[in-house]
Amino acid sequence: MMYPNMYVGDAGKSTAAKGKAVFDHNIDAFAKVLSAVKRDEITAELLERFPRERSHRSHLTSACDHGLTGGGRR
Repeated sequence: MMYPNMYVGDAGKSTAAKGKAVFDHNIDAFAKVLSAVKRDEITAELLERFPRERSHRSHLTSACDHGLTGGGRR
């Protein structure tokens, strides 16, 4: 079993072949993630668009500013 900072279990059952299989699996999984990130064409556009849309909506006033939340009136 794996925890964030340690492994727990009986290491006596480990072998070099099992270690290589785990290592190869992790390398393949990392390569797939890296490939997906490099193919991504959406995130950059969203990161550019987000600040523009946020500033466009900044003139809107929220319900909190009008005291419409929390059950009471100002």
